[in-house]
Amino acid sequence: MADELTVIGKPGNIDQQAVECVTGTIEFPNDLFMGQKLHAKILGCPHAHAKVVSIDASKALELDGVEAVVTHEDVPGWSEVKFHVGDAVAAVAAKDENTAAHALTLIKVTYETRAHVVDPDEAMEPGAPLVGLFPDGNTTLRTDIVRGDVEAGFAQADVTIEDESGWTNRWQNAPMGGGNTTAWWQDDILHAWVDTQNPHGEHSGFAGFFSLPHNKVRVFTHAAGGGFGGGRAAVQAVAAALAKKTGKIVSLHTDKRDNFFRGVTHFACKSKIKLGAKSDGTLTAIDAQFWGDGGTNPSPPYNALPDCLQIGFRCPNANFKVTGVITNAPPSGYYRCVQHPPGAFLMNTALDAMAEKLGMDPLDFRLKNILTIEEPDQDSGVAFSFNTLRECLLDSAAAIGYASNKHAPGARTLDDGRKHGMAVTGHLDGHGGYGSGRGAIITLRPDGTCFINAGIARSSCGTNTAHCHFVAETLGLKYDDVKTGDWGATAVTADGGMQAGSTNTNQAGAAFTIAARDAREQLFKAAAKMFDPQVNPEDLDARDSKIFLKSNPSKSITHKEVCARNQRIIGRASAGWNPVLQFDVGPWKAGTPANQRVPCAAGAEVAVDTESGEVEVLKWTAVTDIGRVIYYDGAHAQAWAGLYHMFWQAFFAEHIYDRETGISLNPNFLNHRWPASLDIPYDALQEVLREGVSGLGPYGATGAGEPVASQYSVIACAIYNAIGVWIKEPPFTPWKILKALGKA
Repeated sequence: MADELTVIGKPGNIDQQAVECVTGTIEFPNDLFMGQKLHAKILGCPHAHAKVVSIDASKALELDGVEAVVTHEDVPGWSEVKFHVGDAVAAVAAKDENTAAHALTLIKVTYETRAHVVDPDEAMEPGAPLVGLFPDGNTTLRTDIVRGDVEAGFAQADVTIEDESGWTNRWQNAPMGGGNTTAWWQDDILHAWVDTQNPHGEHSGFAGFFSLPHNKVRVFTHAAGGGFGGGRAAVQAVAAALAKKTGKIVSLHTDKRDNFFRGVTHFACKSKIKLGAKSDGTLTAIDAQFWGDGGTNPSPPYNALPDCLQIGFRCPNANFKVTGVITNAPPSGYYRCVQHPPGAFLMNTALDAMAEKLGMDPLDFRLKNILTIEEPDQDSGVAFSFNTLRECLLDSAAAIGYASNKHAPGARTLDDGRKHGMAVTGHLDGHGGYGSGRGAIITLRPDGTCFINAGIARSSCGTNTAHCHFVAETLGLKYDDVKTGDWGATAVTADGGMQAGSTNTNQAGAAFTIAARDAREQLFKAAAKMFDPQVNPEDLDARDSKIFLKSNPSKSITHKEVCARNQRIIGRASAGWNPVLQFDVGPWKAGTPANQRVPCAAGAEVAVDTESGEVEVLKWTAVTDIGRVIYYDGAHAQAWAGLYHMFWQAFFAEHIYDRETGISLNPNFLNHRWPASLDIPYDALQEVLREGVSGLGPYGATGAGEPVASQYSVIACAIYNAIGVWIKEPPFTPWKILKALGKA
């Protein structure tokens, strides 16, 4: 390969699916078989906890246009016990959506209601109603990590603090589209178009649900939209069950209200953190306890709530514990960056409290205790593939003028009477990590151009486009000579894994890089025979769709010439490389087992009106080191969207339940709203992507989509710096600020 990159990271490379997206021709499941299919609707339970005694669907089935009704007796995964309001009870397939919705009102269900609990604190009290998912309680220990001697660490401390924060805000993922599946059977073969971030995972799910061999399942996913971790109500098995019962094509599309009642919500969490430090600010002990509200999910993804504190900050003695709580609220689960946004908030309130008690600047306290590239993971002993957290923190501070404008909490009032605040926060994010379990297929065509076949959906800012960059760079092709062939179709693609954890660009990207190396080896072997005189394949390199002699680049042939005579060049990879360093990083040699973490930080400057409680963001810069930018426009789109999400989390996001009934009180975009254009201070927001080059990912890349959305905590710290009072339960709304100030 030529040393200089010619495709990767170059601005102007167009999204591979741009035309389909902007013209509306990219396929969603609900777009298919218009006028040829049945439409389905789901009936939800009106109670927070109940057992279905009987279901009488006779009147619904008599309605003209209704073809089938299914219940827990037909749908895999459903049970007769319902654990939250909106839990699915029955589903109808009819000639159109209105008829299906009407039919739901005709289904008579008899329930045996049971005691319920929606508040997580109440769920933990002795004698609380049992949610019904655990046999003898509502809690379970999810994480318990002990490092060193915590008691001895606190004995060594000159200063200790205890900080309690939370509950953090629970929010619905609130994707623009609902859950969509269009399913049909041909004899005993199931076909399903699904909007999913994991086509091959859905394939396995269908095979398991219906006890089918894998070769009797066909899953298709082109467009999935933004699920932000899976906020759509699950409808896959329902559509397939109705299609099986009717023998027809069935499309099930949930609306936003369905999503709020049945879709995944982000979990709320709280913490009690005790820190010990020497008088110079060196941490000696951490005792961090976290609680997470899983709703009716008995195993939500909050095991790593301590992650931000556990991984990035040096401390020889520590205990990190997570207790899971279940309630009769809808299931909580994945949301963009999962546990790190709330985990970072809970961590940063404690870090600032310690810095204040020490009389240290909060940024200096962080810089003193963060790990460096010379230090491995404190619990596993594994090296990091890179670590530029210090640089990210300093860049964030410089962007907001922190050094010249910092001050003690509550100490500065602006000329207009508002209180001024600043903060800088950061951590090593666990998303964007590296793993090798992805597959890839590429095909060189007779004219020297190339298709990639990707086993993933279109659900983000162009992951398939990033894979085309890897392939073009590795093969020495022009970017325009590599296109996406089919994608998300499980019968003709290798398993590309789930698009989650910000892993697909670098993990599937490693597989596509290996597949391209495989094809390049075949290509160079064939090309070497076409030079006069013949040369060795090792003597060749490629760039701009030409293959040339390293020693004399003027002697070249084109990919087209080689492929015209060698029409069966296919590159394959069943996995990426093992998680070991691909080159030396700091003191760690190539081949060393390594862990990939994404350094991220943010700096914020705010003005707080203590009469109205309104907060104005004057500056907010998010700095993320993603190793290397692969698809330029897509990476920066992710980073900008991350700022938007953080703004929403800080000031808007909150799903509210009635504690008595378990009913959602704001199941719509009007009351559970996202910031509109006039809410966003565009000129104040800035995203910065650093390129520190990871020693693990392909071409040094990591993932980007989640680490860029993990720092809403910087707003909490900036507000505290402005008014000298903590707001411990986000979002940071005017009434909460006034309440904290004793004015509401």
